[in-house]
Amino acid sequence: MSVEQLRKLKQALLDAYGGFADGRIKNIDVGDRFIVDKRTTNDIAADRNVYGWFCSMFLEVKMPEEVFLTVLNIPESDPVRTWLAEHGEPFARGGFKISIARGEQAKLSQLAKMVKAITARGARYDTPHYKYAVPRVVDALETLEKALSKGWKG
Repeated sequence: MSVEQLRKLKQALLDAYGGFADGRIKNIDVGDRFIVDKRTTNDIAADRNVYGWFCSMFLEVKMPEEVFLTVLNIPESDPVRTWLAEHGEPFARGGFKISIARGEQAKLSQLAKMVKAITARGARYDTPHYKYAVPRVVDALETLEKALSKGWKG
């Protein structure tokens, strides 16, 4: 596991997300955290935090062969909860930390498929904002899978 492999992975993520979570960090060898939820200025409230309904996602990259995805406020259903119980580690405020090893990035598609089913045609759900949140979460998970696949290619 080389520094070059880690740089290649981080570069793929920088290409996909434009920078590190801490925008002040420019050195690829120093930064290790990315905001991967595709938030925009419209998702930020007056207190400079994301709105309460927003699904926040952060990726930590400290090793070239494994990354950690942190999700907060992910849209829930029984299949999503079951998947998170199997693949994630719960922590405060209902969040989950998910380990993704090289070659396992397809599990993000599994999660995206389950989240997408929440608002599929004919599905019933009690949380009105899922109509808007679910497509964004699915898009963010699929984008992350593609970025990881690019970074781990070859």
